Parts: sequence; structure tokens; C-alpha cells
Amino acid sequence: AYTLKSINSYLSNNIPSDSFVTAFYLVYNPDMGSIKYSSAGSPCGILFKKEEGRCEILKSGGMPLGFIKNPNFEVKETTLHHGDKLFIYTDGLTELRESSNLPVGAKKLVEFIEPLCAGSDDIEHIMEKLVSGDDSGFMKNLEARDDIAILSFEKTSSDTIVEKYTARDIDIPEICDEIYDYLLRARFASKDELLKVILSLDEALNNAVLHG
Repeated sequence: AYTLKSINSYLSNNIPSDSFVTAFYLVYNPDMGSIKYSSAGSPCGILFKKEEGRCEILKSGGMPLGFIKNPNFEVKETTLHHGDKLFIYTDGLTELRESSNLPVGAKKLVEFIEPLCAGSDDIEHIMEKLVSGDDSGFMKNLEARDDIAILSFEKTSSDTIVEKYTARDIDIPEICDEIYDYLLRARFASKDELLKVILSLDEALNNAVLHG
């Protein structure tokens, strides 16, 4: 809530009075599997709970940024468990128009996502279907009136993550060289500063391999 209030304070003094910005702010704690989130006039997303086999529409009250001087932003918290999937999206997705010119709404989105999550579809396949206008896609026969952005992730167990890394033969110098070259091309920092970053990364990776 503090972050949204700080942004709102700036915007309310620096944008036209008839303008505003919508936003969704989320903090994920990978150790606890918990998320804290707050909305400023934006959808909060849909959470599929694997154990229950159902989707929940997340909600949190809050005015768009820059609209008024001192708004209150409600902070909500929930915990993700193994296999849970979270879908965060802009309102352009739920405002897709049917032939009746009415927006599809979040409930129709849940009706589409829920059986895919409960079935064998992985999250990448679900994302492909969400943005597809094909016969099996969510956007079939729907008209977009606004931009659409979607972010999704799935909670996996720490054991699975460890297995993925320990199953690979890691060439630490090669990885560090690749990261250094990429950051250098992107002009992320000066060569001297990047070398310090890479040395720290090299030490961290070696410690991880040696000590787990």
C-alpha cells in the first residue's frame, strides 16, 4: 500500500486532473509461498487452487492512481501451494466484447481457465489458448477494445526446483561469461562494475554447488 500511495502522491501532483493510472502491485515470498497484493483500479487476477480444483477471483479495493489525493489501498494476502496457478491480467482481457457488445467479464474467464488448470494442460499451453482466436481459444469471436497483457506463474515444490538444477552439469565459468556478455551488450553497467557483479555471481554459484 505504501508503494501505491507514494506513486499516487507523485501522479496526483503531476498529471492532468482528468487523467489517472490503473495498477496492480504484488509481492511474492518464495520461501513462504505467500503473496501480498493491492489494486489501484486494476483486476487482481485469478488464482487456481489445485487441491480444491477451482479458481478464485482475487479482489482488493483501491482507486486508480492520480485520481484523488489520499486514497486508501486495501492489502490482501494469500498462500500459494504446490500446483497452484496465478493469472494476472489487464482489464482488456475481461473487456473483450461478444457479439452482443457486452464485455465477457471475469466469470467467463474463470469458466475457460478452470477446466484447463484442473486437467493436464500446463501453464504455457493455457496461456497460448488464452490469447488464441482459434476454435479452442478464449478470444474466438471476441473483439478487443483495449490492450491486453497477461502474466502467469505456477507454484512448484522446492524439491522440484532443486532437482532441476542438480540434474544439470553446470559450467560456472561459461554461465558467468554468457551473463557478462549479455549485460555488457545491454549497457547494464560499466565493465569494471560488471566484473564485480560477475565475481560475486561466480562465488555464489560455486558456494551453491559445494555446499548446496
